[in-house]
Amino acid sequence: QGKLPRSLVACRNLEILDIGNNQISDSFPCWMSKLPQLQVLVLKSNRFIGQMDISYTGDANNCQFTKLRIADIASNNFSGMLPEEWFKMLKSMMTSSDNGTSVMESRYYHGQTYQFTAALTYKGNDITISKILTSLVLIDVSNNDFHGSIPSSIGELALLHGLNMSRNMLTGPIPTQFGNLNNLESLDLSSNKLSNEIPEKLASLNFLATLNLSYNMLAGRIPQSSHFSTFSNASFEGNIGLCGAPLSKQCSYRSEPNIMPHASKKDPIDVLLFLFTGLGFGVCFGITILVIWGSNKRKQQA
Repeated sequence: QGKLPRSLVACRNLEILDIGNNQISDSFPCWMSKLPQLQVLVLKSNRFIGQMDISYTGDANNCQFTKLRIADIASNNFSGMLPEEWFKMLKSMMTSSDNGTSVMESRYYHGQTYQFTAALTYKGNDITISKILTSLVLIDVSNNDFHGSIPSSIGELALLHGLNMSRNMLTGPIPTQFGNLNNLESLDLSSNKLSNEIPEKLASLNFLATLNLSYNMLAGRIPQSSHFSTFSNASFEGNIGLCGAPLSKQCSYRSEPNIMPHASKKDPIDVLLFLFTGLGFGVCFGITILVIWGSNKRKQQA
């Protein structure tokens, strides 16, 4: 419990830091970006508070986690808006500097062997992994008090495999830039206040295996594709404005504007009714004239 010791910045070779499931009370540790080798940062299930405000740090290079590939800050009390600039600084999630995939399993330091482990949530499951692929790229900011729109800069993180932003108070649309995340395997945006339609480009993410957009304020037709059709009702439930498969609610199409038809295309029955109405009016008018004329003639004869 308490605050994170700032003396951690002396651990220049630190690659993985997992302090999840404790009672640490602190603000977002931008100062940890000074750890040049840090690749995995797990802060989940603590008592971190406040905004991820990186605009008043006084150092333009502060909060630049140049090698960070896994960031898990879930289940804390972070608030405010997710800063667009922070995601732009996650350079290692944009392009790979490795030649292929390797495994972070253990390191030997000063006569001791250190085993790498981290407890993560991936594809909706809590897992503990002892062998961490250097190609695995994850962000989890779920179960906090973040509000405002989702930063579109997340769409630049081309290497991202998993993104969990569920159980916040995020509003606005799902960024269309998410359609650029071609390596994305898991996306959870559930239990927010997101609105508008689901971007069509999401249906083209062929590696997407887990999708949860439930309990938002999304509307419109669910994108239809052979890949999107593999997701169940649970992926979209709780959005009263959504329609189309796999939901049972059918989409209603707007009817075309009413256009007055040409006379030549009128229904024959309508034409006959029009003629008979006009004829009846003419007969009544003629009879009225005859009655008046006959009445005047009798008066003259008298």
